[in-house]
Amino acid sequence: MEALKHRSPLHGALLCPCLLGTEAFSDSRWRLTRAEIPSRIVSRAEYLELTAAEEPSGILLVASQAWAPLPKRVSRHDLWLAIDHLRTPGNIGTLMRSAAATGATGIMVFGGRDRTDLYDPTSVRASMGAIFALQHVQTTHEQFRIWRCRPEVRVFGATGEAAQDYRRMRYRSPTVLMLGKERYGLSEAQRASCDAFIKIPMCPGIDSLNVAMAGTVLLYEVFNQRNPLP
Repeated sequence: MEALKHRSPLHGALLCPCLLGTEAFSDSRWRLTRAEIPSRIVSRAEYLELTAAEEPSGILLVASQAWAPLPKRVSRHDLWLAIDHLRTPGNIGTLMRSAAATGATGIMVFGGRDRTDLYDPTSVRASMGAIFALQHVQTTHEQFRIWRCRPEVRVFGATGEAAQDYRRMRYRSPTVLMLGKERYGLSEAQRASCDAFIKIPMCPGIDSLNVAMAGTVLLYEVFNQRNPLP
């Protein structure tokens, strides 16, 4: 449903009625037919041969990966996550889900798929459809530094070494949140592109947060500042 809502480039679908259930099967097939996307019914055995999911949903989509260049225009509401060398698919999927929930524009990925793969099957599944709601940009650090040389864009690097509490910053202008590798944090190339560094305060004895959780905290701070309570 998320893929159809965002008009993602879909080429077909496989439906397994016994796994989907009668109501979900009928609804899914109706939506696919209405969108003129070909679908095929498969047996449980055929479906299980094609999926690695422990709890299969009963529907498989064939979709194109949707990569875009760095945007030429910047809106004042833009909010991007910029990630490099994230290896855990579950973290990537969770970040996409949090980004979509907070109205983020999309995710910028440095390097190739061997460094961060948004389309890893586990990442896609963990995103719960959020992958279709976000723009995906693949770039290099050199290209990014040229792109961000405009006064309205602010780039914040998240690191436990920072002196500034993330809550003291203002995120009303176009914002890029830079997240580092799970174990080692921001790379030198990422640091070179940041305007400021921010940290999430923690109780004594705790030295770090999971990168997906840290990213979610920062995304919601941006969301809260841009959507204050009346």
